[in-house]
Amino acid sequence: MIYALRHYTLPLLLALALHASAVLALYNGFQPEKSVQNFVKPQMVVANLIMLEPKAKPAPVVRKAPPPAKPKPDPNLAKRERERKATEAEERKARAAEEAKRKADQELAEAERAAAERQRRLQELAALAQTSLDESIAAESAELQAGSEEAVAMSYRAGIYNLV
Repeated sequence: MIYALRHYTLPLLLALALHASAVLALYNGFQPEKSVQNFVKPQMVVANLIMLEPKAKPAPVVRKAPPPAKPKPDPNLAKRERERKATEAEERKARAAEEAKRKADQELAEAERAAAERQRRLQELAALAQTSLDESIAAESAELQAGSEEAVAMSYRAGIYNLV
């Protein structure tokens, strides 16, 4: 009894205080207000928008531009255009050939890399197979050795039984 009184007193008081505060909050929160609210009537302001017009400027004088002079036809223009197109075509062909060569070199390097990787994997597999073979031979020879030792022990035992 003293144990319960000693250990449950504080929680009991806290629970009672919490419930009392909840009841008080509900009671105060649900009471209707009896005061009348006064509304303030807004005052109207009359305002007019004033527009200021800029001072009139004299109209600018528009001058007509003289018609552009017609360029004289260049007799070498067609020849230069043909030469320019020919050099552009040659440059495109050179770029295409260079791109094809670069692509071929890249494919060759990739093929060499793949072959080297394949060779390395084959060597790893061969080494793994050799180690596996060595381990199995060692295990089998150990079993045979154990079997031969057991056979020798059995022959001694059989000899002793025969003598007795």
